[in-house]
Formats: sequence, C-alpha cells, structure tokens
Amino acid sequence: MAEARAYVEALDTPSASEPPLNSHRLAATPTLPALIVLAGIAYFSYQYACSTSPPGKFRNVGAQRLQQIHNDVAADLVEQYFIAKRAGKPMDACVHAGIVAAAYLQAKDESLYRLWKQTEKQDCVNAGLFSLTLTN
Repeated sequence: MAEARAYVEALDTPSASEPPLNSHRLAATPTLPALIVLAGIAYFSYQYACSTSPPGKFRNVGAQRLQQIHNDVAADLVEQYFIAKRAGKPMDACVHAGIVAAAYLQAKDESLYRLWKQTEKQDCVNAGLFSLTLTN
C-alpha cells in the first residue's frame, strides 16, 4: 500500500521537464500584441511607400494590371472570332464580332472598338441580318 501511495504522489508532483498546467495560456498571451504590432508596421510601411513614391509608380500597379487583363481578354476573343469565322456560319462571325467590340469597349480602346463595330456590321450584313443601307 505504501508503494501505491508513493506512486500516486510521484504522479501528482510535476517534474522539472514537464510544463506547468496553464502554460498554454502563458504562451498565447504575447501572440496577440505581437500580431497587432506587426500589422501596424505593415500598414505604416505601405502608407510610407505610397507617400514617397512618384505618382503612377506604386499606386497604379493595380490599374495597370487590370488594363492588361482587359487587353488579354480582348485578344483571346479576337482569336475566338477568327475560329468562328473559319469554322462557323456567317451568323457566328456576326455575333463574335459584336463580342470582340464589347471587349474593346470594356478595355476603353476606342479605335479598336470602332474597327470591330464596322467588322460586326459587315459580318451581320453577310449573315443577312440587315442590309448595308440601313447601317449607314
């Protein structure tokens, strides 16, 4: 019986290598202030970079990327138009020319938009949608 009591007491006594029972609370406590400090440093670093960079260099990266996406979409649609014109019916070419024109409108490229609107009109006339005299 004395051996069992000694064994139970040995289990209840923490050793030097075991962490205290509430150690998880102690380790998590400094994490939140550290995250707040890191977020503050990142925010103010971004604000400093924006205020010290020349106009158009740092701030317009997103706008430039968006314009590149619009241009890429329009280029993909031009390829689709030529596939539809070669392999499809005249109405397919008419519809796809209108889609390409809309893509260039979205990209704010007026010269290519006008060109594709003319292409759309011609393809629609070829498809028998309306006569050339009504489009002038």
